[in-house]
Amino acid sequence: MSEKVEFTYEQLHNIPMINFADPFSDIVDVIGPLDYAQRVSDEEIERYRGRLPDGLLRFWRDHGRGALLKGYVWVCDPEYRAEDFDVYMYEHDGSISAWSSKLHRCRIDLTGFESDVAIDGPDPLMDGDGNPMSDDLAVAQSIRTKGFTMSRNMDEQYSEYDLFSSASNRLGLLKPGEIFGFVPARQMGGEGYPEDMQKVKVIEHLLFQAELTRPTLIEWQRDPNNPANPLRRPVPVRELGPQG
Repeated sequence: MSEKVEFTYEQLHNIPMINFADPFSDIVDVIGPLDYAQRVSDEEIERYRGRLPDGLLRFWRDHGRGALLKGYVWVCDPEYRAEDFDVYMYEHDGSISAWSSKLHRCRIDLTGFESDVAIDGPDPLMDGDGNPMSDDLAVAQSIRTKGFTMSRNMDEQYSEYDLFSSASNRLGLLKPGEIFGFVPARQMGGEGYPEDMQKVKVIEHLLFQAELTRPTLIEWQRDPNNPANPLRRPVPVRELGPQG
């Protein structure tokens, strides 16, 4: 009998306070275990020194790379990277999280009803108290809070939890290099129902999705009418690709 995805709201939502001095220290305890863990060599770690936060590199050294939350999120090999960005995480639906020493966190969503690339920088991210986040904290938080994200409206139809658990329990848990893709794609008129999800190869599927539409660049900017507010708002800037 194949393993099932069954989480309670308490398991996902109730996470302990983060250790600001070492924010990666309890990620496996909070949303683990780390399945399909692959060891990362010292040589590979050093190749990314200065490109990715040191805390993430220590996490690779201590735990390796693999799946958390039964494949909801994957700490991955940044083999496919742009000049300024290194992918450090992808999710079950193909959403990508990348890091840039210049622009900080970047989230790339090519599989939604509308595709977008959201950049947090170039200014440092702020915590809820208005203090700049360290690079380690910014990346660790994006991984560590994925269970909390999945808990939102988890009992509702078409929620993140509903889509992920339905696909996992119908098709089996994801393996390395796989995601759940909608067939037909939502950008081609697909409705995004759980039964439309199939196991697909992550790279091939995202390359296909990238051909469907030009993503919108989104910057997270402070409210010009309330500069004291540390929280930012998403502001669409332009479509990516050749400009006419």
